[in-house]
Amino acid sequence: MDLVPRPLSEPGQEWRHIGLEQLVEFYANPTRFLLRRRLGVLLEREAGPLEARDPFDLHRFEASDVCMRLIQGELSGVSETELYRKERARGGLPHGARGEQLFGEVRRRADRFAGIIRTAGLKPGEATTDLDFTCNGFRLIGRIEGVGPKGITGFGPGRLPVSRLLGVWIRHLAVNVAEGQGAARETRWLDEDGVIRLPPLDNAAELLRGLLHLYWEGLASPLRLFPRSSLEYQKRLQESQTPDKALASAWRVWAGEFQFRSEFQDPYYQLAFPGGDVLDEVFEQVSTAVFGPLLEVMERI
Repeated sequence: MDLVPRPLSEPGQEWRHIGLEQLVEFYANPTRFLLRRRLGVLLEREAGPLEARDPFDLHRFEASDVCMRLIQGELSGVSETELYRKERARGGLPHGARGEQLFGEVRRRADRFAGIIRTAGLKPGEATTDLDFTCNGFRLIGRIEGVGPKGITGFGPGRLPVSRLLGVWIRHLAVNVAEGQGAARETRWLDEDGVIRLPPLDNAAELLRGLLHLYWEGLASPLRLFPRSSLEYQKRLQESQTPDKALASAWRVWAGEFQFRSEFQDPYYQLAFPGGDVLDEVFEQVSTAVFGPLLEVMERI
C-alpha cells in the first residue's frame, strides 16, 4: 500500500505564500517535498560498504565541483598558481605528481568552458530581479539572481540534471513575469551538450499558474511527476512516438532497465510507493503539463 493512500487535509493558507526557491525545490522531487515538509519524514541513506575507488583519482562529482570552481576562478582572473594552491588546501587532490596531473586535466576542461562562456557572453549577470507574482490566491515571491542585459545566463560542467533543468525553467518563467514585456526575458544555460536557450514568453503567467496549481495538489498527495521518467515520456511523445511506446520508454528510466541507476531507487519514492507501480494516466497527464511547454520552446544552440 502507498504511504499516502488518501489525500491529506488541505494545507493552511500560509502555504499559498511561496518563495521562488521553495517552488524550485518542490519540482525537483515533489514526493520528497511532501514527505519532508508536510509529514516531517527525513530519510538518510544507510551507510553501505566503503566505496572501492582509486585514492589517486577524483570521483566524478568531486571533479565536477573542482571544474566549477576553476571556471569561476578563470572568469574572475585568478591565476593558475592560486587556483592550484586553493584546491590543494581543500584536500581533495591526491598528493604529488598525480594531483598535479589531475588538476591539469580538470583545468583544461575548465579553460574550454570559460572560453565558450566568454565568446557566447554567458557569464552570469550581476543584477537581480525581484519577483512578486499573485494569482488565484497564490503569492510567489523571490529574488532572481544572475540577470544580465538579455536575461538569465548560467553554466555548469557536465550534463544539466533534469531536476535542475526544471529549476532553470521555473526561474525563466519568473523573470518573464517580473520583467513584463521588456527585453531581458531570455535564458541561456551552458552544459557539456551545448547551450540551452529559452526564449521570451508571453504566456509565462499562465504557465506559472499551472505549476502553482499542481504544487497545491502535490501538498495533499504525492504528485505523479518523476522528473527523469516524466521528461523521457514527453520527449518520446514529441518525437512522434505513440503514447504506449513513450510510456514503455519512461518505464525503462523508472525501473532502471539498461541503466546503472533507476529513478525508483530514490528512497522517498520507495517509501511513498513500495510497489513502484506509478506510471499511470495521471503520470502521463502531469508529465505533459509540466514538460510539454518546456520542450516546445527549448532550443539547443
